[in-house]
Amino acid sequence: MTTPHLQDGNYKQLLNVTQQLADRISKIEEKILDNSYGWAGMQTNVTRTQTYDANSTSTAELADVLGTLIADLVDTQLIK
Repeated sequence: MTTPHLQDGNYKQLLNVTQQLADRISKIEEKILDNSYGWAGMQTNVTRTQTYDANSTSTAELADVLGTLIADLVDTQLIK
């Protein structure tokens, strides 16, 4: 894929470049909004919890808190 550029201030080229960029942005937006990239169903072994001891915790405990946060965001449809 080549990067479009303008030569001699050509207005038609500017319109063409603008359209190419709009098309690329549209493709990126489609990928972002594609449900197949979502979090739903991607977590395993999560024990839903919203508390942890900041002075004495484990990686597993923090992973459960993070998993709970992700699950809550999916449940409220803030993320997919």
